Amino acid sequence: AKNITLNEFTGGNTVIFENKKETTSRMVRKEWIQEDDIPANASVQVQLFGKVKDEAETQYGDTATLNAENDWENLPITDSNGNEITYSVKEVGESNGKVTISGNKFTVEIKGLGKEGFIIVNKKLIDISGSKTWDDNNNQDGKRPSSITIHLYADGRELTDKVQTVTASNGW
Repeated sequence: AKNITLNEFTGGNTVIFENKKETTSRMVRKEWIQEDDIPANASVQVQLFGKVKDEAETQYGDTATLNAENDWENLPITDSNGNEITYSVKEVGESNGKVTISGNKFTVEIKGLGKEGFIIVNKKLIDISGSKTWDDNNNQDGKRPSSITIHLYADGRELTDKVQTVTASNGW
């Protein structure tokens, strides 16, 4: 067997090897559940993250302000060891599934579209308060209960995780 050098093989011509890593892209889109709840001039920022196997998530690039042009381009498909990178996105300022935008509170739900990208869905949260007023001449007959249970309904359905029991000591 004869060893052939690259110079002999190419007849003296220069050969350039380009090591081009395969890349991918991810799209992100914002949806508002109630369009009339979109804050005027709302500026929403998102951050892209990547994760390999059981390692910690790594931030990719800078935060991006959402607009019609929001795609991350030329993202590596694998890390330097050839392990596939799984991408995710987070809305900047989100904590425990909630974010405040222009003074309004919203839930944050991120829908993954596989290798296409992500949709970030915001639904406005509202604060509800109430009070109980007794018309019993300051409990003159002693019939007032020690507590009452308040049930909250939305669109005709009870929100069982919002049930509260109130008493005189916590202001009814």
